[in-house]
Amino acid sequence: KDVDAMFYSAKAMYKINKMIELGVGYDHYSGTDFSDTTKAKTKSTTFDKLYGSGHTFLGYMDYFNGNASDITKGAGINDIFIKANFFLNEKHNLEATYHIFSLDKAYFLQTKKASIKYDKALGSEIDFLYTYKQSKTVNLSLGYSVYLPSETMENIHGFAKGDSKFAHFAYMMLTIKPVFLNYTEK
Repeated sequence: KDVDAMFYSAKAMYKINKMIELGVGYDHYSGTDFSDTTKAKTKSTTFDKLYGSGHTFLGYMDYFNGNASDITKGAGINDIFIKANFFLNEKHNLEATYHIFSLDKAYFLQTKKASIKYDKALGSEIDFLYTYKQSKTVNLSLGYSVYLPSETMENIHGFAKGDSKFAHFAYMMLTIKPVFLNYTEK
């Protein structure tokens, strides 16, 4: 099978003042168009990450981390998001991000009677992150994320309409970046 897949990402941030920064972004993982079954058998346009990317793309919930093509059944994914950073002072930062996820290509569910085409909307995610910078080497992060699935997401994963519950995830992370060698040029 030939592979002709792509990924791209764009983000723009604007600092309104020293305390507030706003931004928008878009991440795109190409998918395969399964409405053309002849082409889908010979060519894959589904972008597949070899390794996960952590919190870098597709929200902090990491719902689509790793192999996103497994979650979307090869149809790809788009993420449109808006972000706000609030710098309360030098040590305290709040971040809020809202994601809207959708399929890149249409998703079809094959049954014995028919082929059902689903809406591309996958759901939305809201991420909150508080960071306390204790020093240059130590910081503490507290995060909370909520994922609200759409009917399409329920169908992809075999849930009856309205049976899935919203997913939420909370975490605490302590980051320590020690300096083992401190070299200054004389």
